[in-house]
Amino acid sequence: MEDSTSSRVASSVANLIKQVVFNGEFKVSSPPAQTVEKVIFGQKIANIVVAGPELRLILKIHYTDGLGEYFLKRYLNAKEFPSNKIDDFFLENCNLAAGRMKHGLVSEESSLGISIPIKTKGFDDLFFTLSTDGEFCSEWHWDFSSDDNVTVHCSLFIEILNNKLKIMLPDEDAAKVDELEFF
Repeated sequence: MEDSTSSRVASSVANLIKQVVFNGEFKVSSPPAQTVEKVIFGQKIANIVVAGPELRLILKIHYTDGLGEYFLKRYLNAKEFPSNKIDDFFLENCNLAAGRMKHGLVSEESSLGISIPIKTKGFDDLFFTLSTDGEFCSEWHWDFSSDDNVTVHCSLFIEILNNKLKIMLPDEDAAKVDELEFF
């Protein structure tokens, strides 16, 4: 399973998020894994769906208001940290990551769509047991960590609808990130 299509999708998405959301400053603590020790990873979750005829993905960035304050200070030099601005930061980063997945994850013939990013509470996350062999329907988890011991948990639900899916996002493409502006 280590070299399965779903694990390659999860690894590509983790690398993409590292570049898009964290400007390459955070490292993936360990490769995406299907088993985790806990269920709730943060008080809030920024969610977005990327779906098309080949696959369906749900990307989740788990966060707390304290983590949001860290990012607003670090990247936006913010002096105030209202909860809605923290939520907007993580929702917009989900949107950016989904846009990059849409344009770089599968071939040009694909027609992937992106949902509106939504915020849920950590306790409102949906839990279920996957009934397949894990190749075509799987859930992946990984942590990003910084040099100053800040950790962000991400998860990805993958449903592969075309078993001949070709992943088109090489690692070097993930480094080509446009600058992000918040208004």
